Amino acid sequence: MRFDRKYVRMLSHQGSVGIGTVLEASDTFELVRHVGGMVSFKSTTQTECYLSVNGEGVVGGKWTEGGGGVVQCAHSCGPAEKFGLHWPRKIPGHEGDVEVGIESIAYRGRFLSLDANLGKVNLQGVKGYPERFILVLAD
Repeated sequence: MRFDRKYVRMLSHQGSVGIGTVLEASDTFELVRHVGGMVSFKSTTQTECYLSVNGEGVVGGKWTEGGGGVVQCAHSCGPAEKFGLHWPRKIPGHEGDVEVGIESIAYRGRFLSLDANLGKVNLQGVKGYPERFILVLAD
C-alpha cells in the first residue's frame, strides 16, 4: 500500500488521502504504539498522515462479499486511526518481521483486507488469508 498524491480527495472537514495498492520501497509507515497495545500507521512520506478506516456497512463476524468500508488517511490520530494486531506470527528466515491481522479499534471485528488482484484495500468482517499482512521492520 502506498500514499499517492493522485488519490488525494477531501472526505471530511479534516481531509484525507486515499490509498493506492502499489508497493514501493520508498512507501513506508511508522508503527506508532499507544497505551493498551493499540497501534497506528503513520506515513513516512506524507506529513502527519495516518492510516484511517470507516467500517460502516461491514458487520463484524460476518463475511461481506468484496469487503466494504473505506480505507483512507487522516491528518489526525483518533479512534479511526488506531488498530489492534492479531495473531502475530514470526516469519521463518525473516528476523524481526511478523505476520498479523489488523483490526480496527473504532470498528471492532472489522479487519483490514487486501485484494491485490483488484487493487483494492478495504475492510472485512472476518479474518482470512486476505486479512493477513506482513510487517517488515526497517532500521
